[in-house]
Amino acid sequence: MPLRKFTCMKPITENHIEQYAISELQELGYQYVFAPSLNPSQWEGRSERESYEQIVLIGRLRDAVARINPDIPDEAREQAIQKVLRIFAARRFLGIM
Repeated sequence: MPLRKFTCMKPITENHIEQYAISELQELGYQYVFAPSLNPSQWEGRSERESYEQIVLIGRLRDAVARINPDIPDEAREQAIQKVLRIFAARRFLGIM
């Protein structure tokens, strides 16, 4: 019986997986943001967060709430945002997140 010749596949790297995930999420409508642009110590005040402890990107949250709920008053949108932030802060404080 002759021996089969197997061709070696290139190994799958973390970068391959990351690029695939980014591509799939972009096809679903998500926006890719290069991580260093979120770094508070760089980009001279153009970062979307004040510190690494600020997990929720409040500007993006506000934009999403306005886009999803265009017909509700601004005050109601702000109340919803504050509620989300309080829930997030409470869970973080309790060690749930």
